Amino acid sequence: MPHYTEALENKNENNTRCAAVTESRETKQNKKINNSIGKHNNKHIFKNHGQYGTFYTHDKVNYRIPPYVSEDKIDFELVKNYIVYKNEMNEKYNNKSTLNLSESD
Repeated sequence: MPHYTEALENKNENNTRCAAVTESRETKQNKKINNSIGKHNNKHIFKNHGQYGTFYTHDKVNYRIPPYVSEDKIDFELVKNYIVYKNEMNEKYNNKSTLNLSESD
C-alpha cells in the first residue's frame, strides 16, 4: 500500500504545480492589460519598466522615449506620435537600397 499513497501524493503535488503555472500565466496577462496606456491601430501600447528605464511596446516592437523628455510630460499622444514617427523613418530609410545587387557590370 505505500506505493499507492506515494502515487497519490505525487498526483496532488503535480496538480498544485499545474495550478500555480496557470495562475502565473493569468497574472502575467492581467499585468499586460493593466499597464496598457491606450490603443493605436487596434493594438495596445504597453508601458514597461526595464533594466535601462521605461520603454513602450506596440505590436511586439519596443520603443524608448529619449531620456531628455521628462517622465511627467509623457502621455498617450506623445507615445503614439513617436511610434508613428519611428515607423515612418524606418520605412523611409530601410526601403532605399544604396547597393543594387541585381545589376551586373
